[in-house]
Amino acid sequence: MKTVRLLTALIAITNVVAVSSAKADEVSITNPSGIFINGLSYHFKDHGQQSVNLGLGVFYNLQNQVPSLVFLNEEKIALEFDAYSDSYGDFGYAGGLSWKRSLISDKMFYGLKVGLVHEDNASKNAGYFIPYIVPFLELKHGLVGVRSMLIPPLGDITDGYVTLQFLVDF
Repeated sequence: MKTVRLLTALIAITNVVAVSSAKADEVSITNPSGIFINGLSYHFKDHGQQSVNLGLGVFYNLQNQVPSLVFLNEEKIALEFDAYSDSYGDFGYAGGLSWKRSLISDKMFYGLKVGLVHEDNASKNAGYFIPYIVPFLELKHGLVGVRSMLIPPLGDITDGYVTLQFLVDF
């Protein structure tokens, strides 16, 4: 059942990628969307979790996309969604917004992600959807990059961990 849910989510993500890249060709906007591949995690306390958390996500930059929302033109805000295998091998997915600012000439960024996450294991202690706000650092080189997120300790939900994602812009 977990495999079917993960495959369904990945197919949905692939469709979003196809639609957004087709729209990018029509509008001629620099890197409006991309994908990220969930990869590694390091847990601060070892409870037998996996350190490889494979998954796939998409992002769509909102900067300069909605002419009536002028305040977005100066900010790097993106809509993000991803599906993955969590640290216990269970299905997880998250959706929300990311905001980032440049640290070093559009090569290194810092930012925040805010949204809702569902993980089968964590939801047993906290409800179906868990709100989150997490900081990240991102390094970019051309159309590729890497992002590291810090998930802080949060009661019975997590003891905290750091994740690594690989990014590809379209």
